[in-house]
Amino acid sequence: MMMRLFFWLLLPRAWCLQYGGVTRGGREQGGSRRQARVAQLVRVELSKLIQNPSQIKTKDRVSTEAMLATSILDVNVSPDLRSATATVTTRGDTTIKREAFSWLVRNEKSVRYALAAKLKHTKRVPEVRFRKADVSAATDLMAFIDSVAQDDETVSLAPVDGLDLEDLDDDDDEDELTPEEQAFFDSMK
Repeated sequence: MMMRLFFWLLLPRAWCLQYGGVTRGGREQGGSRRQARVAQLVRVELSKLIQNPSQIKTKDRVSTEAMLATSILDVNVSPDLRSATATVTTRGDTTIKREAFSWLVRNEKSVRYALAAKLKHTKRVPEVRFRKADVSAATDLMAFIDSVAQDDETVSLAPVDGLDLEDLDDDDDEDELTPEEQAFFDSMK
């Protein structure tokens, strides 16, 4: 252990970043390797649990359709590995999204208990919090942008979220310089 610590102290920081992506202390730029491994493990096991909610012991039931439409996008684990934040998205209409996310939030402790049963080999199972990400809204926005870009006709610019795009100045003329600005730029030559 002492030799390993001594070895890391002798290595230049640039070499550590270039070969292996590890700095002194064993930390990567976005956290430790252990954090990344635990986050990946929690994400995989949470995905399996969500696809089969009958493994989670709770009196509160949720429709299978809502849970099958739910997926885990990302899991961030704290440096002490005691808490994790799972980013969740659900495909479908608003009622299914609301049902699935509210069930997950209400049953965080039951989900952690089921996760602990799956991760028996780990020393500690992080406390899981859920965060909602609405990917469908971003997809709808990208589809709208693509349809506008492909449209050959002039599109009437309607107010979007309080922004009136008709008020934008469309002239491509460069603004005229004042005599003082012109003198300044001439003196720079």
